[in-house]
Amino acid sequence: MQNYKTTLLRLNLAVIAFLIVFTLVSLRNLPEQIPTHFGADGTPDAYSKNVQTWWFMLLGLVIFLNVVIFASSRLMRRFPRLVNFPGKKKVLQLPEQLREEAFVVVDVWLLSIMLVINILFTYMQWMTASVARGYAKGISPYFVIFLILLMLALSGFFWVNVKKEVEKLKERVSPLGPREEER
Repeated sequence: MQNYKTTLLRLNLAVIAFLIVFTLVSLRNLPEQIPTHFGADGTPDAYSKNVQTWWFMLLGLVIFLNVVIFASSRLMRRFPRLVNFPGKKKVLQLPEQLREEAFVVVDVWLLSIMLVINILFTYMQWMTASVARGYAKGISPYFVIFLILLMLALSGFFWVNVKKEVEKLKERVSPLGPREEER
């Protein structure tokens, strides 16, 4: 699971780095107005002349969300009772040395969700520039819906996975084994 965590962390950093470079490089090629909101059908329905503020706002939001997720991951380890995560009650019953293994599963879940969010925001920034320059008519609502469904599926998958991992860890702790405990 630690390998997944490292891979996801690197992927997130790569997407964020791409977003930063793209945002900085494309700023000089943007017209005086850029779309600031897209309707349900994907076409822009609001524009702004304050290009720099809007252009960097999405990048700032992405960085802020990543910092919050990273901080909550650290906070979860230090003050696990303050953070809500799947299987929290069972994780808190584990001995200190086994909690970290459960926390790694939660970290992989958080990093997976952040990867989808980072891709979503990068796509939105890319399409905002494409629409502003006249290369596209709007964003694909299907792609956005797909990413949102993917986030929900990942959440469900990891919720089940955290519960299974905690049960495995509980079995390692119990000297009686799982069947003897039930009696």
